[in-house]
Parts: sequence; C-alpha cells; structure tokens
Amino acid sequence: MRETNDGSNPDTAILPHHFMIAHILEAVDNYDPTTEVIFLLESFEKVTFFYLKNLPITPPQCYGQVRKTWDEFKPGVSALQSEPKCQI
Repeated sequence: MRETNDGSNPDTAILPHHFMIAHILEAVDNYDPTTEVIFLLESFEKVTFFYLKNLPITPPQCYGQVRKTWDEFKPGVSALQSEPKCQI
C-alpha cells in the first residue's frame, strides 16, 4: 500500500492494474441490466470481473424462474440435514 507524505496510509490505494478500472467503470456505466449481467467476484487477493452478454434468457426472466422454484434450492440445507434421524 502506498504511503502519504506523513507516513500514514491513504484512504484509497493505487491498484496494480489501475488501467483495468477504467474499462470496468465504462462497462458498468453502459451495461443494460435488462439483458446483461455484471458481477465482481473477490476471493482473498484475487478479483475476477464478469460481463455476461447474449444470455439465453434475460436477467429478469432468470430471477422469475428462480423465485418460482425457490423451494428446490433451500440455501444452507443439505439433503442429509432434511432427512429424519434415527434414534438408537
């Protein structure tokens, strides 16, 4: 991290690939949320940028399908947890 003249750390840091930030900001400014998806995946010190276009269904259609079948997903519950346990 870069230091300021007084030796303290600044509020923002200069990223190693700062030239990429302009491309990401441009994509975010210009994407159409009704037909495209943008997301940033951060894992420890790695960041991956996804810009999905020409999708087989639109994001709103996908959201609608997931909402209709939400019970099938049951986040955080595995098949083993939902089965009754035997008592010995």
